[in-house]
Amino acid sequence: MMMKAISALLLKATAVLLLAAAVNSCGNSLASNPQDIVFPDSAVSYSKQVRPFLGLACAYSGCHGDDLPAAGIRLTSYSSFYESPGLILAGKPDQSRLILIIEEKLPHSYSFQDRIYASQKRGMKTWVTEGAKDN
Repeated sequence: MMMKAISALLLKATAVLLLAAAVNSCGNSLASNPQDIVFPDSAVSYSKQVRPFLGLACAYSGCHGDDLPAAGIRLTSYSSFYESPGLILAGKPDQSRLILIIEEKLPHSYSFQDRIYASQKRGMKTWVTEGAKDN
């Protein structure tokens, strides 16, 4: 009887580990820190890099999440970029307020730039340069 219980427990544990590996291999980010997000040099993806990066760096409760977003600016979805005119101007990173704030060319009430890498700033700028696509 004890052997059956141990076998069942091991089978369940194996299933959980396999499920976790499958989820991770499907490209779902398990990142918990903005520094964990790596941007490619080109072909930046909203779903693979931009959304996870903004979710960890900006779009959380008390900042630019859905609940009481600071300055009324939400960064939780692609469509939210267009709720605030000039936040993102596709193809025009030097005129996009979000990029100017990330690059510290415009002021921001909360200092977050020390938590992100130069490569992530470049990645965000590349995404906008490439047309800020919802890809």
